[in-house]
Amino acid sequence: MNILEHSVVESKALLAELQATLQRVPEISLLVMGNGTGSASLLSTIHQNLPDLEFTLVDERSTSELARARFIAEEPLPLLQRMLPRGLRSPTRPYDDYVAIILAEQYFSRIR
Repeated sequence: MNILEHSVVESKALLAELQATLQRVPEISLLVMGNGTGSASLLSTIHQNLPDLEFTLVDERSTSELARARFIAEEPLPLLQRMLPRGLRSPTRPYDDYVAIILAEQYFSRIR
């Protein structure tokens, strides 16, 4: 899977960001989203404003732990953090974008 971009967006800015992304990449026809806390409210808002966009929910269990591990493995860390054992390292920023990548990977592996 090729990842063109990833970022963390606050919930209140999600609709505007999604609309901007759909204008840049009009081929997008499906939203893959985790089924965790707050997903029903977000989906309702998205569906009211973008009724033609299809969506699917993916089980979100354990994705935070997987995302944290991937973030630490892929992102450059400050020197002092690199000296710590991997389990003691702390992410230097929110890593919810990695959760989204994992959710997409789970979805695509399920439909193959």
